[in-house]
Amino acid sequence: MNQIVSKVLDIPKLTPTNWDLWWNIWNNNAKPLVRYQQNHNKPGKWIGFDCYRGDSYNPLTEGYYNSEFVDCSSVLPDLIDNIKPIFNKLFLVRILQSTAIFSPHSDFKDEEHIAVRTLLYDENPSSTFYYIINNEKVYQTLPPNSNTWIYKDHLVQHGSDFDERYKKLLVTYYGFINVEKINTIYNSTLYDEYSAKI
Repeated sequence: MNQIVSKVLDIPKLTPTNWDLWWNIWNNNAKPLVRYQQNHNKPGKWIGFDCYRGDSYNPLTEGYYNSEFVDCSSVLPDLIDNIKPIFNKLFLVRILQSTAIFSPHSDFKDEEHIAVRTLLYDENPSSTFYYIINNEKVYQTLPPNSNTWIYKDHLVQHGSDFDERYKKLLVTYYGFINVEKINTIYNSTLYDEYSAKI
């Protein structure tokens, strides 16, 4: 039986309530991130900012990069309420734009880890986020009504194609996952056609 790597979440598609206001916030606040903590990966090249920090957020242990905080609640009012149910505790939400190619890698090398991502914006007409399965790229696709998914970071490496002609914004989430809810999601057949499997 195939093991499921990724699952699209059954939550509303995350979209700014006002794109003009969003781009004003982004263009005025997105800055290069500076790495302060080394792990097993090479430093990435990102611009962006944090849009949520929980009460127990510790900048020395979460996220690996220094980033500014920007309140986006006026244009992304449902961001936290939609995602919080799958977390026991949510520490940090960060919105990023890559400025270089990201080779295949795992974010968490030696532990079981469920990663949570939202593709907030992508100008590229083709899918760009992929997993390496059987030595081939398997691209994550998304339905029209949801742009958030989870994947088992410890099972496969992932990467992202980069084309400087196209802007892409990715939302990343850090926290303690609710294992029971995640297991229910993985056992569901909803959006199964969008799942990557090994």
